[in-house]
Amino acid sequence: MYPGYRQVILDKLKRVAGMEDIEDHIVVERHLTPQDINDRYSVLDGAIYGLASHGKWMGAFKPANRSEDVRALYLAGGAAHPGPGMPMALMSGWIAADALDTDSVSLGADTEASASVA
Repeated sequence: MYPGYRQVILDKLKRVAGMEDIEDHIVVERHLTPQDINDRYSVLDGAIYGLASHGKWMGAFKPANRSEDVRALYLAGGAAHPGPGMPMALMSGWIAADALDTDSVSLGADTEASASVA
């Protein structure tokens, strides 16, 4: 699959982005397969977005941005609510920061907070 799909990508870059001579400028080329990702990062079946986007961890069942188990622990990123992708990961950070701000006001300004990227 890789060699054929590589050419599809290069052809699209030539056609859509006007990079007609892109192949002349490639110095180093690497690729990752789902198996490579699984082996390197120990993620479920090489899933690039962390937790599976189906089953138990779908949609609203992703971990919340405020930990229920550890006081002052906030989660942000593609594997936390609301989910994967750059816009959602940024929104996740905003939600976690808002939760931290809300908690710091209600618990006092000197509350020590921890953060973890999910």
